[in-house]
Amino acid sequence: MSNDVLNSLNTQMIQAMDKQGLTLDRLLGQLNAELEATEEKPFYDKANGKVIYSKGMTAHDVRQRARIDAHKLRGDYPAQGVNLQSTGEHTIVIRKFGDEPDNLE
Repeated sequence: MSNDVLNSLNTQMIQAMDKQGLTLDRLLGQLNAELEATEEKPFYDKANGKVIYSKGMTAHDVRQRARIDAHKLRGDYPAQGVNLQSTGEHTIVIRKFGDEPDNLE
C-alpha cells in the first residue's frame, strides 16, 4: 500500500474513534490514570480466615502495560518491520544474534 492510502485509512480510523468519544485527550487521560494504578489488597487472619484490613497497593502489572503503551505511542520502539528496496542481486542472511555465521561461498 502506498503511504497516501495508509494515511487515509489512519485518518478515517481517528475520525471514527473521535466520533465514538475515543479522543486523543481521553485516551491520554486513561493512560495517565493507568500509570498511577493501585489495587486493594486484603490481608487475612489465617486463624479464622477473616480479612483483618485491606490496603491500597501499587498495581505493577497495570502500570507496566501502560508504560509499554506510552512508549509505543511515542514511537520509542523500533519499527516492527523493515521495507528494503534495492536493485541487483543480493544475498540476505537472517540469523539469531550470537549464532556463528555460515560460510557463504
